Amino acid sequence: MSNSTASNIISFETLEPLIEEVRDFIDGIHNPRPDDYAWMEKIKQSGEELAAKLANFAHTTRENYPTTYRAINKLYENLQSLLRDLSQQPNYQVIIEHRNLLAQAYEKLLVELKREGAADLPAALVQTQQLKPFNYARNINHTVLALIGVLLYYFYLTHQQAVAVLGTLFIIFVILEMTRRFSKRLNDFWVDKVFRAIVRPSERYRINSATIFLTALLIIVWIFPKTAAITATLVLGFSDPAATIVGKRWGRRRIWADKTLIGSLAFFVVGFIVVGTFLILTEPGYGLWRISGIAAGMAGAGTITELFSGRIDDNFSVPIVCAIVGTLLIG
Repeated sequence: MSNSTASNIISFETLEPLIEEVRDFIDGIHNPRPDDYAWMEKIKQSGEELAAKLANFAHTTRENYPTTYRAINKLYENLQSLLRDLSQQPNYQVIIEHRNLLAQAYEKLLVELKREGAADLPAALVQTQQLKPFNYARNINHTVLALIGVLLYYFYLTHQQAVAVLGTLFIIFVILEMTRRFSKRLNDFWVDKVFRAIVRPSERYRINSATIFLTALLIIVWIFPKTAAITATLVLGFSDPAATIVGKRWGRRRIWADKTLIGSLAFFVVGFIVVGTFLILTEPGYGLWRISGIAAGMAGAGTITELFSGRIDDNFSVPIVCAIVGTLLIG
């Protein structure tokens, strides 16, 4: 059977709902409730149904796409292991360990699908279907680091000093990114040990968001005026976690890819507040109406950029776009 024929069998229309179902299943066991009989039965039933679909899909890939087949089979085996343990009433930690193994296998499958071309799979689908678990530690870390950077730059560091600090950190992070690509043991150490509380499963296989965020900070601090750089950092540092928390907890109506209406509204409102508050405290001479216009412009630009971010990580695109808009509005 030729690859073109197999591609017709493993179509985008067939694969998309299966990928989404796997992602939803893994998201559903992020906060397990082993003492809840109804929850356990629901997970068992949905897991058994999903395992049957994965087994069927694996069969269609075995001959022509061996790498993808192995990735699917690994996901299937991890799911079967979870189902066996669920029948023995496991505790919270055991389910979490299974969840982490499933997440790792799922992200590996996305990597192999994209690499091997086993389906008419748009790159944007791989991006939107990556696991983004509800993670308070990650969101708090995001905000705290942005706030620390803003305070240091505003009160203590000159422009040259800030660029030097960010440049040094950038070099360190790039070295770490490069070395973990050549060493699975080192990669596992950073992902599973050092940054386990804040890393996303997909970052095992791609550049982590901290490196991307740092790259954006280096660019905006180096190129753009101080006020624009600081306010752009505040938008990402506060608005992005707010959109994630609100969107995952209360988001029901999707407006683009996996982005929800209420999540985008949270992004805009928080961005407006943090930019407006900063300008009121530091630039009171601007006047309330001008400050409101700047805050609305930057928050709106950040919201739209975050909403339509696809291949470009929003940790990079949002601060860059906000810094540009801030520079134009602030003058």
